[in-house]
Amino acid sequence: MIGSKHSQFSILNSQLKKGYKQTVVGLIPEDWKRYKLGKVAEIRMCKRIFAEQTTRSGDISFFKIGTFGKEPDAYISYALYNEFRSKYSFPEKGDILLSAAGTLGKTVVYNGQPAYFQDSNIVWLEIDHKKLSNEYLHHCYQVIKWASPEGSTISRLYNSIIRDTNIVLPSTLKEQITIATALSDVDDLIESLEKLIAKKRAIKTGAMQQLLTGKKRLRGFDGEWGLINIGKDASLNARIGWQALTTAEYLETGSFFLVTGTDFVGGHVNWNTCHFVDKWRYSQDRKIQLRLGDVLVTKDGSIGKVGYVDGLPMPTTLNSGVFVVRPMNNIFDPRYLFYVLNSKIFDDFLSQITAGSTITHLYQKDFVTFEFNAPEHKEQQFIATVLSEMDAEIQALEKRLDKTKSIKQGMMQELLTGKTRLIQPVSIKSAGEAEKKKSHNWQINEAVVISVLAKYFGSTEYPLGRKRYTKLSYLLHRHEERIAEGYLKKAAGPYNPATKYSGPEKIAQKNGYIKRHKRDNFAGFIVADNIAQAEEYFEDWYGKDALTWLNQFRKRRNDDLELLTTVDMAMEDLQRSKKSVSLSTVKELIDSEPEWKPKLSRDVFSDFNIARAMKELAELFG
Repeated sequence: MIGSKHSQFSILNSQLKKGYKQTVVGLIPEDWKRYKLGKVAEIRMCKRIFAEQTTRSGDISFFKIGTFGKEPDAYISYALYNEFRSKYSFPEKGDILLSAAGTLGKTVVYNGQPAYFQDSNIVWLEIDHKKLSNEYLHHCYQVIKWASPEGSTISRLYNSIIRDTNIVLPSTLKEQITIATALSDVDDLIESLEKLIAKKRAIKTGAMQQLLTGKKRLRGFDGEWGLINIGKDASLNARIGWQALTTAEYLETGSFFLVTGTDFVGGHVNWNTCHFVDKWRYSQDRKIQLRLGDVLVTKDGSIGKVGYVDGLPMPTTLNSGVFVVRPMNNIFDPRYLFYVLNSKIFDDFLSQITAGSTITHLYQKDFVTFEFNAPEHKEQQFIATVLSEMDAEIQALEKRLDKTKSIKQGMMQELLTGKTRLIQPVSIKSAGEAEKKKSHNWQINEAVVISVLAKYFGSTEYPLGRKRYTKLSYLLHRHEERIAEGYLKKAAGPYNPATKYSGPEKIAQKNGYIKRHKRDNFAGFIVADNIAQAEEYFEDWYGKDALTWLNQFRKRRNDDLELLTTVDMAMEDLQRSKKSVSLSTVKELIDSEPEWKPKLSRDVFSDFNIARAMKELAELFG
């Protein structure tokens, strides 16, 4: 049986590549070694401090597990600090403090400033500096798998668990520091982005306070403001009691979305988390069938959470925990109301109606009393536009931050396991300089990729279709960048809708690289007159070897490419989730995805073929 442990181990053995060895923690370079942490370090902790030895204010900060990495709420005297520091274990500057209770494995790099730490709950490793650097250890902690009996849940990092935990070390400190430096550069970039986002949010909050109260007016507007009342100037609707849905009616697939209060993310509906309902439930109340421009407000649980409907992928209704608010007689702009409800104005209203109670419900009788000042409709629109542009800037930074964090995860997976070796130190700066050489954005890049694929994988007899080029571009990015971003788990395998809807196809056609072509039942792209320019760009960005590498897929059927890319995407997901990669876990992941699940009933996704794909992918990407 292919799914057996013996067969899975055979698959792993067949994945061995030159210069690597199989260990209990997986494949590692032959010159790297696996150690138990107890073999390269000693666990240390501070001397116990009793409650009566602390004060609420004082000389030296005393960090307990609840304040670890935060602001202290207890202090000890200089005299006690100096005595305990001289007599008992105390961290050196640069040591990695580790939480052994509470949030397990949380780390803080000790900066050398006077402070004291709660014994047993906060520990550190006194390392053998000839074998291990603290900088490298710090990054290892972020991906480490603590030793525990199979299937058990760790509630505390006991010393025995820490000592028995595996760590993989490069053979030289130089390589450890090189790896740590590369990862720390990304950490610095992440930190700078987080600070910039916090700054932009603060600026937006200040702008909302000014613009939504009339303290600051936009140029060209000086009209009087008027009072708007939700009860008089808006329609307020929600799913009424007898129409309430049970969780059994929440469907995993369907043609009618159901939005709940937990589906709001950053003020917008996250359609990926929405359930579905049947047509009868959707048609039950037309007043709560969503429209573009609707403003949504939660009335249960986290009351006052606000969402704005800026897109409707399919007909949608609400569950009973959400109000939909619409203007009457166009008296206010929905986006303006959205920002008012996200401001201190509405926060103060909620505080007033909930004062002195443990209320967890926003009643309609209370909501209809909410009033706010607003300018004429046109000025409302301009204010909403200004704030929307600020939101767009913040969202772009958040997307960049998420991408950087994803890159960091990929780098840790590659560097801390030795899959990718750094011969010399690499920093974000050098990576950035290489990136500048491209001097182009993602849309242009993909336009060139699609065009070159059309030349080498398409013809007038068999033009290159979207499904095929998507699989080929996925494989190219995995080969060149180690990560393929923007691809969704669709029925035909990994698919990136942005190539069609966000510009690359249009750019490629507009620049004369490719053109649409149809022959009988075959439709897709073939080369156009200016294809040479696309080839020149491709060679500059990816080199000649990239096409040579891609050539191995020229005669592969679409089904085969679908199998290969689907299995690869599943394996990547499992690795990012720190789960084991095997035939059974790959199948489980495919089965868990609604659009992928039917694949397992097809011959091409048999156990044998999935195992074959896993072996080939190991050879392709390591």
